[in-house]
Amino acid sequence: MATRKTTPKHPKLPNGFGRITEIKKRNLRNPFRAMVTTGRTEEGRPIGKIIGYYPSWYEAYNALTEYHKNPWELSADKLTIADLYKKWSDSYFNSLSTPSSIRTITAAWLYVTPTFRRQDAVSMSAQALKDFIEKDACLTDEKGNLKKASENIQSRIKSIFNLMYDYAVLSNVVQINPARQFSLKGIGGKIEKKRKDKTPFSSDHIQALWDDLDYGYTRMILINIYSGWRPQELVKLEKSNIDLEKMIMIGGMKTEAGTDRIVPIHPKIKNLILYYYERSSGKYLFYDYDDAKPSTMTYDKYRGRFKKVMTRHSWDCYSPSCPRHTFSTNAKTAGVDELARKLIMGHEITDVTDKHYTHMDLEKFLSEEIQKL
Repeated sequence: MATRKTTPKHPKLPNGFGRITEIKKRNLRNPFRAMVTTGRTEEGRPIGKIIGYYPSWYEAYNALTEYHKNPWELSADKLTIADLYKKWSDSYFNSLSTPSSIRTITAAWLYVTPTFRRQDAVSMSAQALKDFIEKDACLTDEKGNLKKASENIQSRIKSIFNLMYDYAVLSNVVQINPARQFSLKGIGGKIEKKRKDKTPFSSDHIQALWDDLDYGYTRMILINIYSGWRPQELVKLEKSNIDLEKMIMIGGMKTEAGTDRIVPIHPKIKNLILYYYERSSGKYLFYDYDDAKPSTMTYDKYRGRFKKVMTRHSWDCYSPSCPRHTFSTNAKTAGVDELARKLIMGHEITDVTDKHYTHMDLEKFLSEEIQKL
Protein backbone atom coordinates (compact mmCIF):
# COMPACT_ATOMS: atom_id res chain seq x y z
CA MET A 1 0.00 0.00 0.00
CA ALA A 2 1.28 3.45 -0.89
CA THR A 3 2.25 5.70 2.02
CA ARG A 4 2.07 9.47 1.97
CA LYS A 5 4.65 11.72 3.50
CA THR A 6 5.10 15.45 3.09
CA THR A 7 8.65 16.09 1.93
CA PRO A 8 10.49 18.04 4.69
CA LYS A 9 13.63 19.06 2.78
CA HIS A 10 11.98 21.70 0.61
CA PRO A 11 10.92 25.26 1.53
CA LYS A 12 7.69 25.75 3.42
CA LEU A 13 4.86 26.87 1.14
CA PRO A 14 2.98 30.10 1.88
CA ASN A 15 -0.40 29.86 3.60
CA GLY A 16 -3.18 29.23 1.09
CA PHE A 17 -0.70 28.35 -1.66
CA GLY A 18 -1.33 24.63 -1.60
CA ARG A 19 0.64 21.56 -0.62
CA ILE A 20 3.02 19.11 -2.25
CA THR A 21 3.03 15.51 -1.12
CA GLU A 22 5.47 12.81 -2.14
CA ILE A 23 3.82 9.43 -2.76
CA LYS A 24 6.23 6.78 -1.49
CA LYS A 25 5.74 3.96 -3.96
CA ARG A 26 8.33 2.04 -5.93
CA ASN A 27 8.82 2.90 -9.63
CA LEU A 28 6.31 5.77 -9.65
CA ARG A 29 7.34 8.15 -12.44
CA ASN A 30 5.50 11.19 -11.03
CA PRO A 31 5.51 10.81 -7.24
CA PHE A 32 4.97 14.46 -6.28
CA ARG A 33 1.31 15.41 -5.98
CA ALA A 34 0.28 19.09 -6.04
CA MET A 35 -2.99 20.04 -4.35
CA VAL A 36 -4.87 23.22 -3.46
CA THR A 37 -7.68 23.85 -1.01
CA THR A 38 -10.89 24.89 -2.74
CA GLY A 39 -13.13 25.17 0.33
CA ARG A 40 -14.09 23.57 3.61
CA THR A 41 -16.72 21.12 4.78
CA GLU A 42 -19.36 22.04 7.35
CA GLU A 43 -17.06 20.53 9.96
CA GLY A 44 -14.26 22.84 8.84
CA ARG A 45 -12.10 20.24 7.15
CA PRO A 46 -10.35 21.46 3.98
CA ILE A 47 -11.59 20.28 0.58
CA GLY A 48 -8.60 19.41 -1.57
CA LYS A 49 -8.28 19.59 -5.33
CA ILE A 50 -5.51 17.66 -7.11
CA ILE A 51 -3.67 19.79 -9.67
CA GLY A 52 -1.53 16.93 -10.94
CA TYR A 53 1.40 14.55 -10.41
CA TYR A 54 5.01 15.48 -11.21
CA PRO A 55 8.49 13.89 -11.31
CA SER A 56 10.05 16.44 -8.92
CA TRP A 57 9.06 18.75 -6.07
CA TYR A 58 10.08 21.82 -8.05
CA GLU A 59 7.90 20.90 -11.03
CA ALA A 60 4.95 20.45 -8.66
CA TYR A 61 5.78 23.85 -7.16
CA ASN A 62 5.85 25.43 -10.64
CA ALA A 63 2.46 23.86 -11.37
CA LEU A 64 1.00 25.44 -8.23
CA THR A 65 2.50 28.77 -9.24
CA GLU A 66 0.93 28.55 -12.70
CA TYR A 67 -2.37 27.46 -11.19
CA HIS A 68 -2.57 30.58 -9.08
CA LYS A 69 -1.87 32.70 -12.16
CA ASN A 70 -4.73 31.06 -14.07
CA PRO A 71 -6.50 28.14 -12.33
CA TRP A 72 -6.92 25.30 -14.81
CA GLU A 73 -10.34 24.30 -15.95
CA LEU A 74 -9.08 20.77 -16.53
CA SER A 75 -8.60 18.91 -13.28
CA ALA A 76 -9.19 15.52 -11.77
CA ASP A 77 -12.09 16.88 -9.73
CA LYS A 78 -15.37 15.48 -11.15
CA LEU A 79 -14.01 15.26 -14.70
CA THR A 80 -16.35 13.34 -16.99
CA ILE A 81 -15.56 11.79 -20.36
CA ALA A 82 -17.63 14.59 -21.94
CA ASP A 83 -15.64 17.25 -20.05
CA LEU A 84 -12.35 15.78 -21.18
CA TYR A 85 -13.52 15.52 -24.81
CA LYS A 86 -14.65 19.16 -24.86
CA LYS A 87 -11.45 20.47 -23.34
CA TRP A 88 -9.27 18.35 -25.64
CA SER A 89 -11.27 19.03 -28.81
CA ASP A 90 -11.34 22.79 -28.22
CA SER A 91 -7.55 22.69 -28.35
CA TYR A 92 -7.06 19.96 -30.96
CA PHE A 93 -9.52 21.25 -33.55
CA ASN A 94 -7.55 24.49 -33.78
CA SER A 95 -4.59 22.47 -35.09
CA LEU A 96 -6.58 20.85 -37.92
CA SER A 97 -6.46 22.43 -41.35
CA THR A 98 -9.78 21.28 -42.82
CA PRO A 99 -13.42 21.01 -41.71
CA SER A 100 -13.51 17.44 -43.04
CA SER A 101 -10.88 16.40 -40.48
CA ILE A 102 -13.04 17.83 -37.69
CA ARG A 103 -16.15 16.22 -39.17
CA THR A 104 -14.48 12.80 -39.08
CA ILE A 105 -13.97 13.15 -35.32
CA THR A 106 -17.37 14.63 -34.48
CA ALA A 107 -19.13 11.94 -36.53
CA ALA A 108 -17.38 9.19 -34.56
CA TRP A 109 -18.03 10.97 -31.24
CA LEU A 110 -21.79 10.62 -31.89
CA TYR A 111 -21.38 6.90 -31.20
CA VAL A 112 -20.16 7.63 -27.66
CA THR A 113 -23.44 7.24 -25.78
CA PRO A 114 -24.72 9.86 -23.31
CA THR A 115 -24.44 7.36 -20.47
CA PHE A 116 -20.79 6.70 -21.16
CA ARG A 117 -20.03 10.40 -21.58
CA ARG A 118 -21.12 10.93 -17.96
CA GLN A 119 -18.58 8.41 -16.63
CA ASP A 120 -15.64 9.58 -14.51
CA ALA A 121 -12.70 10.10 -16.87
CA VAL A 122 -10.02 9.89 -14.17
CA SER A 123 -11.00 6.51 -12.77
CA MET A 124 -11.76 4.98 -16.18
CA SER A 125 -9.93 1.71 -16.74
CA ALA A 126 -8.45 0.40 -19.97
CA GLN A 127 -10.81 -2.58 -19.89
CA ALA A 128 -13.87 -0.34 -19.50
CA LEU A 129 -12.82 1.74 -22.52
CA LYS A 130 -12.19 -1.40 -24.58
CA ASP A 131 -15.53 -2.98 -23.60
CA PHE A 132 -17.42 0.17 -24.50
CA ILE A 133 -15.82 0.48 -27.93
CA GLU A 134 -16.31 -3.17 -28.84
CA LYS A 135 -19.75 -3.77 -27.31
CA ASP A 136 -21.66 -0.57 -26.56
CA ALA A 137 -20.63 2.17 -29.02
CA CYS A 138 -23.76 3.07 -30.96
CA LEU A 139 -26.15 5.85 -31.90
CA THR A 140 -29.86 6.24 -32.57
CA ASP A 141 -30.58 7.45 -36.10
CA GLU A 142 -33.30 9.86 -37.21
CA LYS A 143 -35.80 7.00 -37.52
CA GLY A 144 -35.14 5.81 -34.01
CA ASN A 145 -33.11 2.76 -35.07
CA LEU A 146 -30.08 1.72 -33.05
CA LYS A 147 -26.94 1.73 -35.17
CA LYS A 148 -23.89 -0.11 -33.85
CA ALA A 149 -20.46 1.33 -34.58
CA SER A 150 -18.71 -0.27 -37.55
CA GLU A 151 -15.07 -1.39 -37.40
CA ASN A 152 -14.03 1.94 -38.94
CA ILE A 153 -16.00 3.93 -36.37
CA GLN A 154 -14.66 1.79 -33.52
CA SER A 155 -11.12 2.47 -34.73
CA ARG A 156 -11.83 6.22 -34.84
CA ILE A 157 -13.29 6.19 -31.32
CA LYS A 158 -10.14 4.42 -30.12
CA SER A 159 -8.03 7.15 -31.76
CA ILE A 160 -10.16 9.85 -30.09
CA PHE A 161 -9.69 8.23 -26.67
CA ASN A 162 -5.94 7.91 -27.35
CA LEU A 163 -5.63 11.64 -28.02
CA MET A 164 -8.00 12.69 -25.23
CA TYR A 165 -6.00 10.83 -22.63
CA ASP A 166 -2.68 11.98 -24.08
CA TYR A 167 -4.00 15.45 -23.37
CA ALA A 168 -5.01 14.43 -19.85
CA VAL A 169 -1.53 13.01 -19.18
CA LEU A 170 0.14 16.21 -20.40
CA SER A 171 -2.23 18.18 -18.16
CA ASN A 172 -1.21 15.93 -15.24
CA VAL A 173 -4.79 14.88 -14.59
CA VAL A 174 -3.89 11.19 -15.00
CA GLN A 175 -0.50 9.52 -14.92
CA ILE A 176 -1.15 6.75 -17.45
CA ASN A 177 -3.15 6.82 -20.68
CA PRO A 178 -5.62 3.89 -20.32
CA ALA A 179 -6.62 4.04 -24.01
CA ARG A 180 -3.09 3.15 -25.10
CA GLN A 181 -2.99 0.05 -22.90
CA PHE A 182 -5.01 -2.07 -25.34
CA SER A 183 -5.63 -2.70 -29.02
CA LEU A 184 -8.80 -3.67 -30.87
CA LYS A 185 -7.93 -7.16 -32.05
CA GLY A 186 -8.97 -8.03 -35.57
CA ILE A 187 -10.30 -4.58 -36.46
CA GLY A 188 -7.10 -3.42 -38.12
CA GLY A 189 -7.16 -6.44 -40.42
CA LYS A 190 -10.81 -5.92 -41.34
CA ILE A 191 -10.23 -2.24 -42.11
CA GLU A 192 -7.15 -3.05 -44.17
CA LYS A 193 -9.13 -5.65 -46.13
CA LYS A 194 -11.78 -3.04 -46.93
CA ARG A 195 -9.07 -0.68 -48.09
CA LYS A 196 -7.64 -3.36 -50.34
CA ASP A 197 -11.11 -3.98 -51.74
CA LYS A 198 -11.13 -0.51 -53.34
CA THR A 199 -11.58 -1.12 -57.05
CA PRO A 200 -9.38 0.67 -59.60
CA PHE A 201 -11.19 1.83 -62.75
CA SER A 202 -10.73 -0.59 -65.62
CA SER A 203 -9.22 0.69 -68.87
CA ASP A 204 -12.60 0.20 -70.60
CA HIS A 205 -14.37 2.29 -67.98
CA ILE A 206 -11.74 5.02 -68.18
CA GLN A 207 -12.30 5.15 -71.94
CA ALA A 208 -16.06 5.35 -71.32
CA LEU A 209 -15.45 8.44 -69.21
CA TRP A 210 -13.35 10.02 -71.97
CA ASP A 211 -16.20 9.34 -74.40
CA ASP A 212 -18.69 11.11 -72.11
CA LEU A 213 -16.77 14.22 -71.03
CA ASP A 214 -19.69 16.64 -71.09
CA TYR A 215 -21.80 14.77 -68.54
CA GLY A 216 -21.75 16.17 -65.00
CA TYR A 217 -18.36 16.10 -63.31
CA THR A 218 -16.79 13.44 -65.52
CA ARG A 219 -13.83 15.74 -66.25
CA MET A 220 -13.15 16.11 -62.52
CA ILE A 221 -13.09 12.33 -62.04
CA LEU A 222 -10.66 11.90 -64.93
CA ILE A 223 -8.39 14.60 -63.53
CA ASN A 224 -8.14 12.60 -60.33
CA ILE A 225 -7.47 9.31 -62.13
CA TYR A 226 -4.36 10.94 -63.61
CA SER A 227 -3.23 12.81 -60.47
CA GLY A 228 -4.07 10.65 -57.44
CA TRP A 229 -5.43 13.29 -55.06
CA ARG A 230 -7.44 12.28 -52.02
CA PRO A 231 -11.06 13.38 -52.70
CA GLN A 232 -10.86 15.92 -49.86
CA GLU A 233 -7.69 17.34 -51.43
CA LEU A 234 -9.16 17.45 -54.92
CA VAL A 235 -12.10 19.67 -53.96
CA LYS A 236 -9.78 22.14 -52.20
CA LEU A 237 -7.33 22.74 -55.04
CA GLU A 238 -6.75 26.48 -55.38
CA LYS A 239 -6.42 28.27 -58.73
CA SER A 240 -3.33 30.09 -57.50
CA ASN A 241 -1.62 26.71 -57.10
CA ILE A 242 -2.30 25.59 -60.67
CA ASP A 243 0.62 26.42 -62.99
CA LEU A 244 -0.28 25.50 -66.57
CA GLU A 245 3.10 26.66 -67.88
CA LYS A 246 5.15 24.53 -65.52
CA MET A 247 2.44 21.85 -65.71
CA ILE A 248 2.20 21.35 -61.95
CA MET A 249 -0.41 21.53 -59.20
CA ILE A 250 0.32 22.16 -55.53
CA GLY A 251 -2.02 21.03 -52.79
CA GLY A 252 -2.75 18.31 -50.28
CA MET A 253 -3.54 17.81 -46.63
CA LYS A 254 -3.87 15.19 -43.88
CA THR A 255 -0.20 14.38 -43.32
CA GLU A 256 3.09 16.26 -43.27
CA ALA A 257 4.13 14.37 -46.40
CA GLY A 258 0.82 15.14 -48.09
CA THR A 259 0.56 18.86 -47.38
CA ASP A 260 1.58 21.35 -50.11
CA ARG A 261 3.03 18.68 -52.37
CA ILE A 262 3.80 18.98 -56.07
CA VAL A 263 1.67 16.92 -58.43
CA PRO A 264 2.59 17.16 -62.13
CA ILE A 265 -0.19 17.71 -64.65
CA HIS A 266 -0.38 14.78 -67.02
CA PRO A 267 -0.65 16.03 -70.65
CA LYS A 268 -3.92 14.15 -71.09
CA ILE A 269 -5.71 16.25 -68.45
CA LYS A 270 -4.27 19.70 -69.24
CA ASN A 271 -7.37 20.73 -71.21
CA LEU A 272 -9.65 19.30 -68.53
CA ILE A 273 -7.97 21.45 -65.89
CA LEU A 274 -8.07 24.45 -68.24
CA TYR A 275 -11.84 23.91 -68.60
CA TYR A 276 -12.38 24.34 -64.85
CA TYR A 277 -9.68 27.01 -64.53
CA GLU A 278 -11.37 29.31 -67.06
CA ARG A 279 -14.81 28.63 -65.59
CA SER A 280 -13.81 29.42 -61.99
CA SER A 281 -14.16 33.02 -60.83
CA GLY A 282 -13.21 32.33 -57.22
CA LYS A 283 -10.42 30.95 -55.07
CA TYR A 284 -10.83 27.28 -55.93
CA LEU A 285 -10.44 25.31 -59.15
CA PHE A 286 -13.68 23.37 -58.67
CA TYR A 287 -17.10 24.76 -57.80
CA ASP A 288 -20.53 23.20 -57.70
CA TYR A 289 -22.46 24.54 -60.68
CA ASP A 290 -25.62 22.49 -60.18
CA ASP A 291 -27.28 25.24 -58.14
CA ALA A 292 -28.56 28.56 -59.48
CA LYS A 293 -25.31 30.18 -58.37
CA PRO A 294 -21.89 28.49 -58.15
CA SER A 295 -21.17 27.31 -54.60
CA THR A 296 -18.14 25.86 -52.86
CA MET A 297 -17.46 22.26 -53.77
CA THR A 298 -17.31 20.11 -50.64
CA TYR A 299 -16.47 16.44 -50.31
CA ASP A 300 -20.13 15.61 -49.66
CA LYS A 301 -21.21 17.44 -52.83
CA TYR A 302 -18.47 15.80 -54.87
CA ARG A 303 -19.51 12.39 -53.58
CA GLY A 304 -23.05 13.07 -54.82
CA ARG A 305 -21.83 14.27 -58.24
CA PHE A 306 -19.51 11.25 -58.45
CA LYS A 307 -22.41 8.91 -57.72
CA LYS A 308 -24.49 10.45 -60.54
CA VAL A 309 -21.73 9.72 -63.05
CA MET A 310 -21.44 6.14 -61.78
CA THR A 311 -25.22 5.66 -61.98
CA ARG A 312 -25.24 6.93 -65.55
CA HIS A 313 -22.86 4.12 -66.51
CA SER A 314 -24.51 1.52 -64.22
CA TRP A 315 -21.29 1.10 -62.24
CA ASP A 316 -21.82 0.24 -58.57
CA CYS A 317 -18.27 -0.87 -57.71
CA TYR A 318 -16.60 2.55 -57.46
CA SER A 319 -16.33 5.15 -54.67
CA PRO A 320 -14.75 8.65 -54.72
CA SER A 321 -11.50 7.10 -53.43
CA CYS A 322 -11.21 4.74 -56.41
CA PRO A 323 -9.60 7.29 -58.78
CA ARG A 324 -6.72 7.59 -56.28
CA HIS A 325 -6.40 3.80 -56.18
CA THR A 326 -6.53 3.78 -59.98
CA PHE A 327 -3.67 6.26 -60.20
CA SER A 328 -1.53 4.25 -57.78
CA THR A 329 -2.23 0.97 -59.58
CA ASN A 330 -1.61 2.38 -63.06
CA ALA A 331 1.57 4.13 -61.93
CA LYS A 332 2.89 0.88 -60.49
CA THR A 333 1.97 -1.04 -63.65
CA ALA A 334 3.57 1.60 -65.90
CA GLY A 335 6.85 1.44 -64.00
CA VAL A 336 6.68 4.89 -62.43
CA ASP A 337 9.59 5.30 -60.00
CA GLU A 338 8.50 4.28 -56.49
CA LEU A 339 9.82 7.48 -54.92
CA ALA A 340 7.91 9.55 -57.51
CA ARG A 341 4.70 7.60 -56.88
CA LYS A 342 4.93 8.18 -53.12
CA LEU A 343 5.78 11.86 -53.51
CA ILE A 344 2.85 12.46 -55.88
CA MET A 345 0.42 10.62 -53.62
CA GLY A 346 1.67 12.28 -50.43
CA HIS A 347 2.88 9.12 -48.71
CA GLU A 348 5.65 9.25 -46.14
CA ILE A 349 9.16 8.49 -47.40
CA THR A 350 10.64 6.01 -44.93
CA ASP A 351 13.81 5.16 -46.85
CA VAL A 352 16.59 7.21 -45.23
CA THR A 353 18.58 7.50 -48.46
CA ASP A 354 15.64 8.81 -50.46
CA LYS A 355 14.46 11.08 -47.64
CA HIS A 356 17.72 12.74 -46.66
CA TYR A 357 20.40 12.05 -49.25
CA THR A 358 18.67 12.23 -52.62
CA HIS A 359 18.70 15.67 -54.26
CA MET A 360 17.17 16.36 -57.67
CA ASP A 361 15.08 18.74 -59.76
CA LEU A 362 11.81 17.56 -58.25
CA GLU A 363 9.43 19.14 -60.77
CA LYS A 364 11.39 17.70 -63.72
CA PHE A 365 11.69 14.29 -62.08
CA LEU A 366 7.97 13.99 -61.27
CA SER A 367 6.85 15.34 -64.66
CA GLU A 368 8.99 12.81 -66.51
CA GLU A 369 7.73 9.94 -64.35
CA ILE A 370 4.02 10.76 -64.64
CA GLN A 371 4.23 10.68 -68.42
CA LYS A 372 4.85 6.95 -68.18
CA LEU A 373 1.13 6.59 -67.52
